Amino acid sequence: MYRPRRQLYLLLFLATAAAVSYGQGTRTYIAVVSSPYPPLFKKAKYAVGAGPVSIVVADFNGDGKPDIATANRDSSTVSILINNGDGTFRTHVDYATGNSPSQLVVGDFNNDGKADLAVANGYNSISILPGNGDGTFGQRIDTLLQGAGSLSAYDLNNDGKLDLVVGPADVSLLGNGDGTFQAPVSFHLYYGGTLSYVLVTQLNGLDLVGVMNDFFPHKIEELAAEGGGTWLNYSELFTNQPAKYGQLAGGDINGDQFGDIAASWFGENEVFLCLSNSDGILNCGNSYKVGTGPIGIALADLTGDNLLDVVTANSGSNNISFLRGHGDYTLGPLTNYAVGKVPQSVAVADFDGNGRQDVAVANSGDGTVTTLLQNTVALSAFSLSFGKQAVGTTSPAKTVTLFNAGLSILHISKISTSGDFSLQSNGCGTTLASGASCKLSVVFKPTVAGTRTGGLFVADDALGSPQRISLSGKGI
Repeated sequence: MYRPRRQLYLLLFLATAAAVSYGQGTRTYIAVVSSPYPPLFKKAKYAVGAGPVSIVVADFNGDGKPDIATANRDSSTVSILINNGDGTFRTHVDYATGNSPSQLVVGDFNNDGKADLAVANGYNSISILPGNGDGTFGQRIDTLLQGAGSLSAYDLNNDGKLDLVVGPADVSLLGNGDGTFQAPVSFHLYYGGTLSYVLVTQLNGLDLVGVMNDFFPHKIEELAAEGGGTWLNYSELFTNQPAKYGQLAGGDINGDQFGDIAASWFGENEVFLCLSNSDGILNCGNSYKVGTGPIGIALADLTGDNLLDVVTANSGSNNISFLRGHGDYTLGPLTNYAVGKVPQSVAVADFDGNGRQDVAVANSGDGTVTTLLQNTVALSAFSLSFGKQAVGTTSPAKTVTLFNAGLSILHISKISTSGDFSLQSNGCGTTLASGASCKLSVVFKPTVAGTRTGGLFVADDALGSPQRISLSGKGI
């Protein structure tokens, strides 16, 4: 399930968008039932501009519901998807940026209480798109800056105005509070080089962390804030690994009130956890396999147990990976979900207002966003494989558990199978109470030789009905 790694003392970079809410709208908290099983999603796909490589979520029109923005590298635009309020989205509206935008961050850069966007463009400029608060954006404000590839937003000097740290330019830009910035304040790494990715975060004090992927051996850097946008090179680590890192997500993974990190390891197809302590030093240990080429990563509670789980966008396998967090230093079994082509960035928010966290993924290979709305029904397995079975004979039964993670009674109208599979026992009946589970047993009786496929279907009043479990076996 995992293999231990040596201790590291730093981290990488967070390009993953957290669900940030701006504007006048408020969102009512909805209690949820903790699910012991991986999330079950209903997927939808929405067109955006060409080559979306970064995704953020925020309330752009003040209705209290999270909307979506993507930075589209190949069309040099930002696409805005406004939430209809039920987790579906309107047709995208595009806004021009500089050439080849690589990353988005969201924040109030002109101090009007409305969500704006900052865009890193092709390593030569930064664009601020000021939000109007109604889902539209005003005339962009450009700042020329060589090396603008990665952004992190924070009020560095505590003046109430949002600032930016930019890599690999390796500068801080102090905000003027109107969408413009003061002259760049440069910082330097002790042994030279630049930060490919940057993150300003609170470990136990304000830190700037980043990773250098531009030459071997790859380095992880920590710089401590000195005030006014200046940074002191605090520590540096040579990983001595040929495989490049991806991105980072930050949060309190183990509940000790100190900031921790989950990092995607692009070259190893893994994620690893880095836990902080009172001195702000991160200790990185266990790593876990995910899909191929993980880039984007998010930390969020997808199962309703108040513990942070991990989601990665895997560019090489066209899927996302879910790993359940246990509230300590470990992650649960791997579950993958197919999305679009070459997913590079992932964001998490409750798009449909049912109290459970949903996922949005920017698919750079097909110009789309995949949304995965989380169901209030969960399944112990998404597929059952029966292996080889003699034609005309019945296999031993395999069992799947249906769990109602919703707050109301689940009404079940029909349970059925297809193919050479039949329901041996049904412990579910017609209703299932909130927080309750029931079991369904299926057998396989092949009618002919060869691979046989089918499904187990549960028709109910939950999202995405009927719920489907894929069935397979081979007749011999």
